[in-house]
Amino acid sequence: EFHDGMLLFEISGDKVWNRVSEDTVGLKAYFEQHMNEHLTRRSVEARIYTLRSTEKEKEFYLSYRKYSRKPETDALMKARFNKKNDSLLLITEGKWFAGDYPELDKIEWKEGVEYKRINNLPSIIVISKVTEPEPLPFEEVQGEIMTGYQNYLENEWIKQLKGTYTVKVDELVFAEVKKNLGNE
Repeated sequence: EFHDGMLLFEISGDKVWNRVSEDTVGLKAYFEQHMNEHLTRRSVEARIYTLRSTEKEKEFYLSYRKYSRKPETDALMKARFNKKNDSLLLITEGKWFAGDYPELDKIEWKEGVEYKRINNLPSIIVISKVTEPEPLPFEEVQGEIMTGYQNYLENEWIKQLKGTYTVKVDELVFAEVKKNLGNE
């Protein structure tokens, strides 16, 4: 049994495990066939203006409309609302992925301006870019691709063996084994 196990281990190495690391053409082809299973997450690049008071909500929206076409929009908005070094107006800029910020997930992701209340505070969301999911580069998913390719090669090898050889079970021996294991 030990000899048979070692032989099976060596053949598996040649047919499956070693082949994954040596067969770069096959691995690349497998990646090309399965690249859409490994995608980036949908994301937006945006700037969020949040006014920490509901008292000046109308003024906030009107001021944004007035200043939004000017290159110094942020500075003008801060000068208008953040007097005496307070932080009545918060401006957050960044990239958010789907599922990371529930309030952003509630709006339609398209380039443009959205007026909305976030945590019951008046907010303006300016989406500058929407990035749809796209395949990750091979380098980022190489481990997963190699594992998938290895499973694929193993399954193909097993199919080939089943097609070439028939399995016969000696029912008398099988019944004896079941009896000895107590599974009868």
